[in-house]
Parts: sequence; structure tokens; C-alpha cells
Amino acid sequence: MPLGIYQLAPTGEASWHGIACEIFRQATALGVDLAIALDNVAAIPTADYLAPAQRILNSRLTLGKL
Repeated sequence: MPLGIYQLAPTGEASWHGIACEIFRQATALGVDLAIALDNVAAIPTADYLAPAQRILNSRLTLGKL
């Protein structure tokens, strides 16, 4: 087996926004009092995320090696 990093996941994909929304949904279901409502979590393009480090435009993981 070739060495390297392998991603193992079901089919489909999730954005960072989608992951954040799921965290908010689960926290709300558990009764956690959140300072921000799920309705206020907005998706933004990578280009609008101002950070000192350069970001890749597509950070989805691939199952290609499998």
C-alpha cells in the first residue's frame, strides 16, 4: 500500500459553513445557550475571509486515493 494521507468518509461534502451550522443545531438541541443564533451564521467566500495566511479556495477532502 502506498504511503500517504488517506481520507475515509461517506460520499458527499460539507463546507465550513455547513459544519458550523450543524454544530449550532446540535448545541441548540442540547439546550446550550448560544450568544449567536443559527440564523446569523452566514457563509462567506474564502476571498472575503481576511487572514494573514493565504487560504486555498477549495479545502474539501478527496477520496481519490481509495
